Amino acid sequence: MSEKLFAQHKAERLQFRTVVQCPHCGFKVTEKMPVSRKVVVFHCPGCNEYSHVSESECCIFCQYARHACPEKQQQSLHAET
Repeated sequence: MSEKLFAQHKAERLQFRTVVQCPHCGFKVTEKMPVSRKVVVFHCPGCNEYSHVSESECCIFCQYARHACPEKQQQSLHAET
């Protein structure tokens, strides 16, 4: 498989939208995950509370979402190869 095709195949496996669940009320919302910055605060539209990332996680997606952030997904894909 060519390098370009391999890179495209890996990019197709990355998730850029995920469901984030509020740790306060359990409200779920679908969010787009940016690839150029870390999101460290989540504002819940259900209960209007703000949640901050703990020191052990890199962003709200890694802590509160169904899928890890694109950067962590990419690291995981590199580990598979």
